[in-house]
This record gives sequence, structure tokens and C-alpha cells, in this order.
Amino acid sequence: MIKKLLRAIEPTTPIGRRDRAQFLLMSAYGLGAAELLQLRLEDIDWRGRRLHIVRRKTKTPIALPLLPEVARALANYIRQ
Repeated sequence: MIKKLLRAIEPTTPIGRRDRAQFLLMSAYGLGAAELLQLRLEDIDWRGRRLHIVRRKTKTPIALPLLPEVARALANYIRQ
């Protein structure tokens, strides 16, 4: 189902690149909309391959492994 939804996102448009990155963050890490809205460039540790998130409900900071597919989607969205 996730692969089918990803195929439905148009990766060649700015909105499609954004949607792909957001969908991957939500599906891979279980992030909610509030956590996506809080995400900043500083929260992405490219070299350490970590994503730093503060869980909305508990206010608990966590470090997640930056999965390669998520990293590519984020980089693609940020660059273009």
C-alpha cells in the first residue's frame, strides 16, 4: 500500500517532492503533522545520518536513523 501511494506522488514537481518527503517521514518514522511542521534543517544531521525530533505529546527529544530513501527525498526537496 505504501509503495502504491508513493507511486501516486508526482516526483518532478515542487509539490510532489515535498509530498514525497513528508509521506516518507510520516510512514517511516510515524511522525505526525505537528512534528513535520516543527522540523528544521538543523534537525537533520546529514553526516551522522540522524534525524532529531521532539515528540509533540511527550516533549521528548529523540534521534532517529536517517534512512537512505528518506534522506534522498529530503535532499531532493531541499535542493529543488
